[in-house]
Amino acid sequence: MFEEEGIRANTGGHHLPATMTTVTTMITEMKPFKSSEPRLDPSSSEEEDEFLDAVDEITAEAGQARYSMDLATSLEQCEIALNKFFNNDLEGAIALMKPWSKSSLYHSLATAIFEFIPAVLTLEPRQVDVAQAAVQHTLALCQQYRRSYSFVESLGTIIRKPNFSMFTELEAHAQLCYAEALLLQAALAVLDGEDLAGLVRATLRVKSSHSNYKTCQQLLEGRRWEVGRSRQDFESGVRLGLATFDVLISLLPARLISMLSYAGFTGDRAAGLAGLERGSRAGGLRAPLCDLTLLAVQLVVGHFVDAMPDMQLADRILALRLQQYPDGAWFLLFRGRQQLLRGQAALALATYERVAAVPRLWPQLQHLTYWESMWACSIELRWREAAQFAARLLAESAWSRTVYAYTRAAFLLQVDDPTSAETLSIAQLMGNAASYRQRIAGKSLPMEKFVARRCQRWAARRWLPAPGLELLALWNLLPALAADRGRARAAMQIVDQLNHQLRAGVGTVRLRGGERVSRTGPRPDSTAVAHFLRGALHAAMGRERDALPVLNRVLELKNEIHEDTFLVPYAMYEIACCHVSLGDPARGRHVLREIRRNFGGYLLESRLQFRVHSQLASIQEQPGEAAAGAAQELEEQARAAAGPPPPPPPPPPAPRRPDDDGAGPSGQ
Repeated sequence: MFEEEGIRANTGGHHLPATMTTVTTMITEMKPFKSSEPRLDPSSSEEEDEFLDAVDEITAEAGQARYSMDLATSLEQCEIALNKFFNNDLEGAIALMKPWSKSSLYHSLATAIFEFIPAVLTLEPRQVDVAQAAVQHTLALCQQYRRSYSFVESLGTIIRKPNFSMFTELEAHAQLCYAEALLLQAALAVLDGEDLAGLVRATLRVKSSHSNYKTCQQLLEGRRWEVGRSRQDFESGVRLGLATFDVLISLLPARLISMLSYAGFTGDRAAGLAGLERGSRAGGLRAPLCDLTLLAVQLVVGHFVDAMPDMQLADRILALRLQQYPDGAWFLLFRGRQQLLRGQAALALATYERVAAVPRLWPQLQHLTYWESMWACSIELRWREAAQFAARLLAESAWSRTVYAYTRAAFLLQVDDPTSAETLSIAQLMGNAASYRQRIAGKSLPMEKFVARRCQRWAARRWLPAPGLELLALWNLLPALAADRGRARAAMQIVDQLNHQLRAGVGTVRLRGGERVSRTGPRPDSTAVAHFLRGALHAAMGRERDALPVLNRVLELKNEIHEDTFLVPYAMYEIACCHVSLGDPARGRHVLREIRRNFGGYLLESRLQFRVHSQLASIQEQPGEAAAGAAQELEEQARAAAGPPPPPPPPPPAPRRPDDDGAGPSGQ
């Protein structure tokens, strides 16, 4: 009556007896076998297992009953859900995972990820709580299925390396899912934490996740795997986790990386990127996620830290994945991002419109298309259209209404002939922007602090120097603007007009709507903004020799700038990049280290420090520069440890002549 090959349950590898009819029913209709609680110790006796050949429907109320699914089937189901996810059928993917999320490792982890993504994209407290509950359940389920040790066995693992050949496939995958869930939990703790204790908890979870990933790496290398998809799925997951750690830690300053090395972190960017590529080539469940991470590192994170993206790698990944998922919103978003960074704003806008037209798209992804479309319009200097996208974000997205409100106002201030309605809107936006400020992990967002200062200045003077162009510079989008020479010349004309306004000095400006605004002459802060924008535009256009004297004028105003102190280190960064481009990396490295050593406490500091670290790492990768950089670093450290040099000794007295009576000329 019963067939030999039943369904392998999550109870240490035992077989559940089942008829072929029941097996077919379970796979096609997802009706589960009811089994006993999974054992913490897979070596316990078979007599403790209880098998019931029964089929029940899973409902939310049936919390007392336990169900299990074999590992191979769960991986197949997750692959189907992943294909649905990347083909924009988000509801179908979630519907496939949720019924088994209470008992199946991979279904539970996938459900937690589907709750985690909108939590990160929206930062809404309710969604964060839902995601935390889903992740917590995944961790509890992983604990049940992970390999457990007796007290004596635990002591033995301290003395000698564990015998990884004893791990079952289920236990190995439970270890991997546990590491992934810990990382999700750490990220949510950062979003939800309002104090130092929350940050400490998140840090400990990150360390625990990394340790578990290292254990998974040992399992991958030390366990004998049968050829098949289980090993592929496991390998791609291990590569994804460890490589992502390496890439993200490599973005931190060198001193912090050296401290983290004592905790087992490496921070090797090249090794991390290579690991992601290996994970992609390995195939398996997480291979598309390795590709997504590579695209994010190259086109988003790399752009943020001003690292040169590998466009050929991005082209190769996008060609492959868009062939597999032609209308996939995630990969189309990265295609649009690539086009934006290349300065192909019209193509990027068309791609984002294609994403926005996807039916039943997550609202958060819709908002992301608005955000990217806003910048695509702004680099084409289509200020009104960019302001309209900012208005949509302000109305629909809760991520940072402060940034949205100020960005809309800044773009409207760039319009040559604002209507009375636009002038009124500017006043309302500037007045309300700072009131939307929020805190994440107990801290205000750096860009929101910058916005609050700009709103205060506008309230005092009713005028800002080229705020739209300034935002493009701060978001590192001037190179995309300068990719088209016509746009670059138009942007330079805006700066020329700004300089003309500053030189005009005293006067009265009449705005639409009858409001009169007086100015009392050029201020050093506004003049420094104009010089910085002109120099940064020259640098983005590849005219470094024209950029250097203009940027140096910002440094000449250093002691006169009272509000925009961030302009001095930002101008120094542009100067350093110009020297590197002109073939003088030693001088560029010296300027970058001056920024790191002598400046602090200015607006948007962390953003610039990431870029400084990235440029120093890029210079060190050049042939012959690693040794020179290390020698210069040691010399600067020795000079700093020695303190300021002693004052020079006084000059020796002039020798006395024999006939000198000390009276000097007046005594003669």
